[in-house]
Amino acid sequence: MAFHLSLASSMLVAVLSVIPVAASQAQSESAACGEGSEGCTASCARFDAGDPRRNACEQVCRRPAVRNGAAACAVTAPVAKHQSRSPAPEARSYSKKSDAIHEREQNGKMAEAIAQGNLRAIRRLIEAKQGLNPTYVYDFDFNPQTRQYEGRAVRLRLTDLFNDTKTLRRDDEGLDKILALFIELGMDVTARLPSTGSKDPASAAGGESARTAWGPSLVFMERAKDREARMRAFALALEKGLEPNDDVGEWLFAELPAVCGRDRSEFAIRVFDLLVAHLGTSLQDDLWRLGERGPETVADVLDRLMSPGRQARSSYERTEFAMMDEVWENCALLSRRLNRYLMEGS
Repeated sequence: MAFHLSLASSMLVAVLSVIPVAASQAQSESAACGEGSEGCTASCARFDAGDPRRNACEQVCRRPAVRNGAAACAVTAPVAKHQSRSPAPEARSYSKKSDAIHEREQNGKMAEAIAQGNLRAIRRLIEAKQGLNPTYVYDFDFNPQTRQYEGRAVRLRLTDLFNDTKTLRRDDEGLDKILALFIELGMDVTARLPSTGSKDPASAAGGESARTAWGPSLVFMERAKDREARMRAFALALEKGLEPNDDVGEWLFAELPAVCGRDRSEFAIRVFDLLVAHLGTSLQDDLWRLGERGPETVADVLDRLMSPGRQARSSYERTEFAMMDEVWENCALLSRRLNRYLMEGS
């Protein structure tokens, strides 16, 4: 009995001795976050005192996820905003290798039907006996234990549509008609592609590492003959609940500056207004990132499209600088639209 009391007392003393150390460590990590926050806030001084972006920049610096790279800051980072889960892909398997090969061939025919805008062929491939899944594209691996060719989802049909690179498609073969048919035949627009190699059932059913079909290539959409049809297809997918990936900010930073320089931002602003209409103020976080000079917005990236402030040293540089300034002037309207959204949320 005395031995047990002595053991309990020693354990209590050990726990109490650890608490101050843990508290001290937590304070140091918190201080590290605070120092990172102060440095981040100081970088916002590059905006004038009356510039609305300065206040927004300071708000970004106060977010735990952006303060610095310390582990304590990462722990307190806000949970990703896209947390919904879609059902896992249905299990598909064949006992005969010929059946698995046949489905691969049918997927090839589906790709051709999409490229040709052949609605009749698409319907036939899905509605046939043991037809193709309207949401997932499967590949098959042989399992020696079950002696079955087991299917695994490798692509989303919606991704195939959004990745379409045929810019000469006619309106009667437009992507809006093809997408509407897929949805009629049972496509789940909110589906996520399971992460490869994950043994976590939650992740396999649509966890954080899983991917949606987000989003279409704005570069191909802008130059395509059926641009209006592609816009309608994107709007339809959003209306049906298409969910962005958690890296939608990377998509915005890469795509928007590439499509604002030819029509004075008209197309880019239309796309952005469509996103705002369906995603609301959640886009505000995605328009910010931590750049080399501190927090910056897509509008800041657009503003830097202006030619460098120095004298051109050759006729080639003079031509290049003139082209850069022309693009910058065309993108200025998009920059203003983004700043208005960041200030007003609409």
